[in-house]
Amino acid sequence: MTKESKFIPIIMTVNGITLTQGQCDTIRVALMAFSIDLDANGLGDNEGSKEMVKRYKAAIRAITDIL
Repeated sequence: MTKESKFIPIIMTVNGITLTQGQCDTIRVALMAFSIDLDANGLGDNEGSKEMVKRYKAAIRAITDIL
């Protein structure tokens, strides 16, 4: 017996406005693209830039874990 996957829509609200599923998907894809770009290019070689990359990556992981 296979387990059926159930689609659970993402619901996001920005400034009191509920986004459409397409808008939510766009945000999810943009976050993943930003994460990939951070891995590939970073934000610079100084310590402040490296710290920002770590913080952005942590925030992206926290958000995508919810999605």
